Amino acid sequence: MNPQDVRKLTEQVIRHFYDFYRYTDSAHRIDHIRSVISNVIRICYTNGWQEHLKLAIIAAGAHDIFSTKELRAEHHIKGFTWVLDNKPLLMRKYKLTSDECYTIAYAVMEHRGSFKGNYNSIVSEIVAAADRGIPSKDDVTNYISRSYLYARDNLEKSISNAKFHAVAHIQDKFGRNAYAKVPDWYHDMFARELAERRDIIDMLDIDFFTPDLVEDLERKLNNNP
Repeated sequence: MNPQDVRKLTEQVIRHFYDFYRYTDSAHRIDHIRSVISNVIRICYTNGWQEHLKLAIIAAGAHDIFSTKELRAEHHIKGFTWVLDNKPLLMRKYKLTSDECYTIAYAVMEHRGSFKGNYNSIVSEIVAAADRGIPSKDDVTNYISRSYLYARDNLEKSISNAKFHAVAHIQDKFGRNAYAKVPDWYHDMFARELAERRDIIDMLDIDFFTPDLVEDLERKLNNNP
């Protein structure tokens, strides 16, 4: 895909799934989807995997459509089922084959950091890696902010407890003994960045939440995308 086609597809996917993300929890709204699609594009171009861009962008758009308070625990399964139930629509809208729809469905189901099986395809690997993010020092703020919003919105924790939850969650998920699964090539591709980020994450405490950051996050809680 050339850059113009990538931009057109990205905006088409955003428009298609936008209304789903009006109802997802505060940590999984349309800004998160735009970020994951951007990561998909960077990963594919860096590795010369442009042939996988189309399916990976569509899967990234769909991967959190059921990440609501009520369905969070099973959102990956609901997303998988939705893709298969809507195969005729997706095939017509994006000029896909039946097999390509299955590839997208599995990528949606396998994107979670807690996924324990073998990835169905390279598209699943790309989407999972993009959802983990492009590691950098700066994205620690993004991760811990989304975790705080999740704790406040989904778990209904107090501001103080949400801070503790966010720090513990990010250290468990991305720290030195991280549980979040990524493809093997992710560690090679971002070895230096991962090491730098781990050092920051291991040193995190609730003082990371400045008054300005908390004020900004509280403002976002009730805002639609």
